Amino acid sequence: MKPIKIPSSIKKEFSYQTLKLISELTKQVEDKFPIREKDEAAFIQALNEIQDVGQRHKLMLQAFAGALTE
Repeated sequence: MKPIKIPSSIKKEFSYQTLKLISELTKQVEDKFPIREKDEAAFIQALNEIQDVGQRHKLMLQAFAGALTE
């Protein structure tokens, strides 16, 4: 099967909208404090440990892509 090539304009918008959604979901988890599930606390902690914003975005997108395809 031939791979699908996504145009850069769509890729940029997809990345922006996905990061926006992840940010909103993360905010919901943060707002639950101090009542959080153990895995939610680990998720927030892992994000906080990544100081480089570009690297944080890359790792978040990879993690959510993995979650969507598992």
